[in-house]
Amino acid sequence: MALSRLVKALDASHLSLVRISWVSKIYILIDIACLVLQVMGTVTQAYGGADKQDTAVNLVVGGLTFQLIAFLFFMLLAWIVHRRLAKEGTEISSRPDIKWRKHFWVLYAASILVLVRNLVRIIEYKQGPEGNIMGSEVYLYVFDAVPMFAVVSLYVVIYPGRMIKQTRRAMKGHGDGLEMPLV
Repeated sequence: MALSRLVKALDASHLSLVRISWVSKIYILIDIACLVLQVMGTVTQAYGGADKQDTAVNLVVGGLTFQLIAFLFFMLLAWIVHRRLAKEGTEISSRPDIKWRKHFWVLYAASILVLVRNLVRIIEYKQGPEGNIMGSEVYLYVFDAVPMFAVVSLYVVIYPGRMIKQTRRAMKGHGDGLEMPLV
């Protein structure tokens, strides 16, 4: 959702490969599909017989892998908009008081942290209950809690809403009567 809002605030919708109003909707649907796969796998693991355990793991790993691939595509979308915005710019992104680049870098950093977390979870399920990751609590903290805390911290420090409000004020002060919607 941060990408959509940043792109709209910077009046850069035309620079995206995918209609920017669809991005959040697409990724919410992908998240739901991935969650459903993972829940199906978990339920199969819990209630299925010994013959269903491989299927259960494959469902969970499939959901996590699909989520990982979708996230990589999301990062590609963000990078393309970022690159095009840096090259072509828009009236609002060209203003020196609008510090939009740092918001894209926060988006990349948060995305990489989530990707690492997802990758570790895939490995965890592939290793199974006898593997190193499930066998040691330290991995839970290092590869789950710490990355998610870092993501939240990044967005607390560099909150995109501040830049979005700044672009709205800049457009109102421009005198052309345009108002930038938040969503």
